[in-house]
Amino acid sequence: MKTLLKYSLFLSVLLFTLNSCDTEDALPPTLTVISDLTNNSIVDGRDANFKVVAVSLAETLSIQWVLDGNEVGSTEEITLQIVGEGNHVLVVNVTNMAGTSSKTINITATSKELATATISTSIEDNGTVLKDTPLTFAANVESTTDTTLRWILNGAEVSKDAEYVFSSSEYGEQELMLEVTNEDGISTVPFHFTVVGPFGSGTFVLNEGNMTSENGFVSFIDNNGVITDSVYYKVNNRPLGNTVQNMCINDDHIYFISQNGDRMGGDMLVMANSQTLKQEAGYNDALSDLSWPTHVAAVNPEHVYIRDNKGVYLFNTVSKELRFVDETTNAAKNQMVVINDRVFVMSGNNVLVLQDGAVAQTIEMGATVSGLVKSYDNNLWVAVQSSPNRIAKINATSGEEIDSKEVTIGGVSAGWGATPGIGAYKNVLYFNDAETNVSKMDFITGICTEVAICKNISDDANTAYNNVSVDPRNGDVYMHTLKGWGMDFLINDIFCWTSADNGIQLKFDLKDHTHFPTGCYFTKL
Repeated sequence: MKTLLKYSLFLSVLLFTLNSCDTEDALPPTLTVISDLTNNSIVDGRDANFKVVAVSLAETLSIQWVLDGNEVGSTEEITLQIVGEGNHVLVVNVTNMAGTSSKTINITATSKELATATISTSIEDNGTVLKDTPLTFAANVESTTDTTLRWILNGAEVSKDAEYVFSSSEYGEQELMLEVTNEDGISTVPFHFTVVGPFGSGTFVLNEGNMTSENGFVSFIDNNGVITDSVYYKVNNRPLGNTVQNMCINDDHIYFISQNGDRMGGDMLVMANSQTLKQEAGYNDALSDLSWPTHVAAVNPEHVYIRDNKGVYLFNTVSKELRFVDETTNAAKNQMVVINDRVFVMSGNNVLVLQDGAVAQTIEMGATVSGLVKSYDNNLWVAVQSSPNRIAKINATSGEEIDSKEVTIGGVSAGWGATPGIGAYKNVLYFNDAETNVSKMDFITGICTEVAICKNISDDANTAYNNVSVDPRNGDVYMHTLKGWGMDFLINDIFCWTSADNGIQLKFDLKDHTHFPTGCYFTKL
């Protein structure tokens, strides 16, 4: 800018000298254009300053600036916004008594230089943070021009500083937006996370317990693979119940069903908060008609289906009414699946569809059904012990078969276990045929492979206790094994593998935590 001022002063002296000459010899002006451009280049949308200096023996009559064919000014100095990437043409015309002179400037507008930004914090995008736990977010910004920041949480501005500290006493999903503004515009970086309680994100391991000497209990594995045993008891100072068989998670509630109920304290059916495990209700007398209940499936907090030796009942947690569902006497001792307001139940060669306390549909599979699992797209995976074994995908709305693939390695038997003979992550199905070797099927290609042998990891992995469980959130695969019976049940493993392109890789092996495990159950987050 100093150079521009010095040059202007020099030209002013020259003009004064020239204008004092005889105007009879006047010619059209000689033009010089001064600007703050570098190599006649500018970023799209930015302002540029121009000044025309006319050297003339005669008085200047007019000045005209024309940008891309449009007149944009008539003063000696002008500020223009150059809009649009690409080439632009600026012409200045200066007229005196002797004529008009023109000067052309070819300008190139380059793409906008928006700021780039990232967010640094201790959790990953779509991760979780515990309620009332401070979480610091830091903005990492790169920009060629000055910037301003805004942190926007769930649509409301919460800070303009480089760091923002979040803390909340409320559970739920959060949407945080970092907004960075510079001369060329606004850049945004979204970040999503969820506020959870201590048991809002992780994996539950349910244990029957030794029915003659202890009640069942539930352990919790957090997202770092750290296990804590007997978490329900630690929260409530009260046992779950005798021979805990099954659990389910529905929205904000967890339901536990115990085969022998309050035989040694605890409750037959427990309803607890899914974030804190704090008991919300326990039911015993209202369920006295049940005979060794084994599985539970909640459609909503008021309507809970319970399977026992007779069949399936619908229990109203508010009115305490327990009503048998007709045509369910052959319901298998295995996991029920809830999809929307429908409950799917294994029954011999069929899948029963329960809705509003009745069998709304019967899906015939042609051979013994050994497993039901909800698919990633709200349909149903079905394991069928036909010859050969097969896995089918069923439309959960119509009941029609979408596709079916043969099992060429291993099998899908559930054995004596009370968990499904299959587990699923997206289009990959895992199964162990009630044994300690794990196989998988790529349902798209139909290719089956053996991916894990528990005995190769632990010499104590002699017996599979219940079947493979697969985390639908990330594809982690779980298996429970025992060294043997008698007191050898206390020597056990919880294997967890993470899904990999060429099979599965061991993530951890937790030893000696289970007491006859009935499977793994996964939170939504």
